[in-house]
Amino acid sequence: MTTLETLLLRLETGPWDVLYRALIGFGTIAAFARFRSESWSEWSLLVWLLCVLAALRVGAAVARKVLPFSESAQRTWAERRGLTKRYDSYQWQKLRGFGIGLALYMVAVKQFTRPQAVIAAACLVFGVIASLRWSHLRRNVA
Repeated sequence: MTTLETLLLRLETGPWDVLYRALIGFGTIAAFARFRSESWSEWSLLVWLLCVLAALRVGAAVARKVLPFSESAQRTWAERRGLTKRYDSYQWQKLRGFGIGLALYMVAVKQFTRPQAVIAAACLVFGVIASLRWSHLRRNVA
């Protein structure tokens, strides 16, 4: 396995997974604020976030198909995708990092709109609940 593959695989383990997702969450509101049209509702942030999440998923799938990753790295990612398909909490726990980033952005710019706060809080609450659930399940899965 190459150094890049090892780094990419480690990004999906704590605490790096939460950190990089928090950075993406932070950037999500920053990009939304930058590109938002006057005609968009503040609740359009939810659609924006869903598009970011979809782009991450599609981008990862395309990268796995196009780039020459080793069989070992591909196998590890396949195992993780299998966990995602079998256990909702494995996938939903990722919201915790996004919620942290969303909340940090609001604190950094000192701007708290209701939609931003609700979306960040929902990501945090569901992410933490899923993390706790996954922590419990992981003992039985591994």
